[in-house]
Amino acid sequence: MITLERFIKMLKLNQRNKAILFSVIFLLTISIARISAFIKPSGVSIFGLRMHHFEYGIIILILISFIRIFKKINAKTLLVISGIAAGLIIDELFFVVLGVKNVQQYYSTLLPTTILALIITIIILAINTKDTKRK
Repeated sequence: MITLERFIKMLKLNQRNKAILFSVIFLLTISIARISAFIKPSGVSIFGLRMHHFEYGIIILILISFIRIFKKINAKTLLVISGIAAGLIIDELFFVVLGVKNVQQYYSTLLPTTILALIITIIILAINTKDTKRK
């Protein structure tokens, strides 16, 4: 069986593959976040503090930025972690912006979140397709 780690190691990291890998990780993260919210609607508390995955995504993005500034990090690792962070943020973007108060309202943001995620994915893939054709 091939694991995600083995798949990433096998993947040659050219511009097109970067876009595809980021998009897959991004969309998978949103899907997993939605499924986990459906299975365990109460969420996760850390040290008694209830945080949403929007906040986890922001924290991951900030941490990876600091790490990137002060330490060299593998491009594949950066790509995967950034895709996860972006997926967590985008999944709850409407939740935060609209001030959603409960799980049922969160579920109602599925369609706009899906549309936004697909638009972002199409833009990422289109930009990288255009860039690879120029070279």
